[in-house]
Amino acid sequence: METTALLPREQWFLKETRRIVEEHYPEHDFNVSALCTHLGKSRVTLYRMLRKTPHQSAVELIRSTRLKHALSLLKEGEVSVREVAASSGFHNHSYFTKCFHRQYGMNPSEFIRQASQTY
Repeated sequence: METTALLPREQWFLKETRRIVEEHYPEHDFNVSALCTHLGKSRVTLYRMLRKTPHQSAVELIRSTRLKHALSLLKEGEVSVREVAASSGFHNHSYFTKCFHRQYGMNPSEFIRQASQTY
């Protein structure tokens, strides 16, 4: 995300938001409300600040962070898709698969097959 056009306090807020998401994404109950609590901000303030960045809402930020982690675990190939979903903060396997497909254009199991053929 491009943050150069933002004021220093806005840049700090976005970095802090990302840091908190990175720290808490594996928790199944970590959501926008929990993020707001950790930041000490209201949902309105959080959305107003995130709106200044061009790509993601709070929900999308949490989900994409979880999916990036899941992708790295799948690349390692040492755990099952269900274990990857659970350790990435997704408590519903089918929702994880749906989100993964939407983000990367294939199911996690297809990604594993493709990655194993590549190496």
